[in-house]
Amino acid sequence: MNLTQIVPNLPPAIDGIGDYAYTLAQQLLKRYGVQSHFLMGNPDVEAVPTTKGTDFPTTKLANRTPFCLIESIPRKTEILLLHYSDYPYEPRLGSPFWLLRGLAQLKASTGIKIAVMFHEFPHFYLRKNLYLLPLQYRVAQGLAQVADVTATNNAATADQIARLLKPPIPTIPVFSNIGEPSSILPGRQRQPWLVVFGTAGRRARIYQRSRASLGYICDALKIKDILDIGTPLDPEFNQVDGIALHPMGRLPADRVSQLMAQSLAGMAYSKDNFRLAKSGVFAAYCAHGLVPIVTSSRSSPQDGLFEGKHFLFSSTPKSGINRDRIDAIAQNANRWYHRHSISKNVDLFYCLLTHPCDAEKIQATVMAH
Repeated sequence: MNLTQIVPNLPPAIDGIGDYAYTLAQQLLKRYGVQSHFLMGNPDVEAVPTTKGTDFPTTKLANRTPFCLIESIPRKTEILLLHYSDYPYEPRLGSPFWLLRGLAQLKASTGIKIAVMFHEFPHFYLRKNLYLLPLQYRVAQGLAQVADVTATNNAATADQIARLLKPPIPTIPVFSNIGEPSSILPGRQRQPWLVVFGTAGRRARIYQRSRASLGYICDALKIKDILDIGTPLDPEFNQVDGIALHPMGRLPADRVSQLMAQSLAGMAYSKDNFRLAKSGVFAAYCAHGLVPIVTSSRSSPQDGLFEGKHFLFSSTPKSGINRDRIDAIAQNANRWYHRHSISKNVDLFYCLLTHPCDAEKIQATVMAH
């Protein structure tokens, strides 16, 4: 199978979607012999060769037009997989009609099979630019309708897409972009460290908006050090309520994995918890057996996740925190993760790409084992 994946950017650039797509390509090649060709759909980014593992043929879109998109798709492509989030493809308005028109014309003229993985869906996450929402929604709706198969990474988005299409919509929670350790240290053998990992924006929000609860949960968990991992923040902090904060900067994935495997807990910024399953940071914490901490105090039963069982609020009362409970939460989170590990994601994607009409049966079978 010759697969073309459309992405906004690729490693080594910091881009969660690019990391996801590249890891998927590596595993599809390794497990099923599927060769991926990448089309970088954001002409504004610098075209840099990836440095991770096997190299894949890569093309950068020259400009945002349907014609350019169609001409950039390799002729040998059998299936096209679009990794969709609106603003990366159209930074100003987040409504890339050129992308929708190009794919619709391509399908009409060639009959090529199209799959769309919705990493974002505009109906639920835009609030500050509500006047743009109708435009963004029309593009997302059009993409869902032109696709032969659609998938997403959380139940909330699947519910939105299901209003446009006949459900069910396959839901594939994201995997850890920094790997999955083969063994997990029990909590009692871990260092009293709390990891803050992710994009600069989300990490900054933890320190700016949730600084008090960060200090509180560190005290409750008896944390001695906070490891801040990612693009350096400005200004850098050196402590939180007397707890040492270590700016680690950008690190290779294997080093991040090593630090997580030794740490007790990890904190993620979240506004409502309905979409934790789409967070690569949350997935990494679960994969590495950390106790996931989220900043929001709104719980959610979405995607099989429950507060107090798979994660803690940063405001959880200290009376409810003890060694047995935090060990159980870390174990539950790790078990939840392994229902949609990298290998399960790849198996499901391969089945969806090759048998799109059997989406419901495929998801039930793959995720059950």
